[in-house]
Amino acid sequence: MLVTGTFLSNEWGQFIAQASDEGFPWEMSVHVAVGRSEELAAGATTTVNGKEVSGPLSIWRDCVVREVSFTAVGVDPNTSASALSGLLPQPSEEHVPMTPEEQQEMDALKAQVATLEQEKADLKTANEKLEAEKADAEKAAQEAEVDAELSAAGFHRNEDGKGFKGVSAATYGVLLSAKPEDAKAMIADLAPSGHAKPAVPGGLLSDSTLKDKQPGATLSGLAADAAARKNNGANYV
Repeated sequence: MLVTGTFLSNEWGQFIAQASDEGFPWEMSVHVAVGRSEELAAGATTTVNGKEVSGPLSIWRDCVVREVSFTAVGVDPNTSASALSGLLPQPSEEHVPMTPEEQQEMDALKAQVATLEQEKADLKTANEKLEAEKADAEKAAQEAEVDAELSAAGFHRNEDGKGFKGVSAATYGVLLSAKPEDAKAMIADLAPSGHAKPAVPGGLLSDSTLKDKQPGATLSGLAADAAARKNNGANYV
């Protein structure tokens, strides 16, 4: 059982507190009015005030504490009482109103604090704006670098000026979010092959035949070769 309280400021209260501070082993006396009593048999267990207890013992319920005292020798030797100086009553200080000069100084300090708080808020807003501008500048620089790498690799812009032919919007987004060295390597992988196929001769793609030529027209290419072989003879072994 733990009981706490406050000493009176009279001579008896100060006497008990001083004796406790000097190490006197006070014991505690308590007068409890028991509402009802229960007997717990030996070996039986139950819970009292959130703690499990075992019999045999008497359990007092619906009790009222009528009196608590510091005593030199208590009925129960397993008690103790101590005085804590922090619990002694402290003299109350009478409120003294500030002088006009003190009030003026206090108002000036409050105004200074308000100004500092506003400056702090303004600096925070300015820093957030600078961070946003920095992020936009880094994004623009990254986009310009990616565009330059794509152009150097042989890619051409779309007619609307947005993106590049042969590069999907998803791929372009990945390039913009990648590190510069990674973006450069990916663009190299995407670049068209440098070994272009030779152009097909126009004569092979023409529907013209020898009979379509007008008399006296000059033949060239495969048509001229075929005409020469015809003049040399129609039969070949």
